[in-house]
Amino acid sequence: MADPTSRSPSSASSQQPADGFTVLRRTKPLSRSVTVTQTVGASGGKIRLKGAGVTLEIPAGALSANTAITITAPYGNVVAFEFSPHGLRFGAAASIRLDTKGTTAEGAKDADAYSGVYFVGDMSAAVQPLELLRTHLDGKQIVFDIEHFSGYAVAGGRSKTQGKAKGNNKKPKKGR
Repeated sequence: MADPTSRSPSSASSQQPADGFTVLRRTKPLSRSVTVTQTVGASGGKIRLKGAGVTLEIPAGALSANTAITITAPYGNVVAFEFSPHGLRFGAAASIRLDTKGTTAEGAKDADAYSGVYFVGDMSAAVQPLELLRTHLDGKQIVFDIEHFSGYAVAGGRSKTQGKAKGNNKKPKKGR
């Protein structure tokens, strides 16, 4: 992944794209990219990327075979994650849980102010989302469901005129 904080000269003057989304930022940038790889099978599992504040929860039945799952958080202050193997599809939705501590969303009280953002390619502070995913707050975490692997981030600034994000806004059942 390229430097997530670099932008082309044409985008350097703006932190926020025309569609009104700005990716969350870390209050203390990661000094290096962090990665974790863990094998998860049909019984499901949780993968936590220490130091980056993200946990991936894969429910039982979402995978049919043991699969090596990798999560990478790029260095810098953009709160974004690459998940692989790219294109992996789940039989049941997996959840991304982002701890808001140490981000520009710390103290958030309104999940409607944020969207999970699916993106392809290099991540920068301003993102043109390919897909928006509805979030909910669970304590101090922003949570959203995913059906496949790619790059994901959480962005703020969604206007009420932009319609609803995909997914439901229900809290997960206890035990997730």
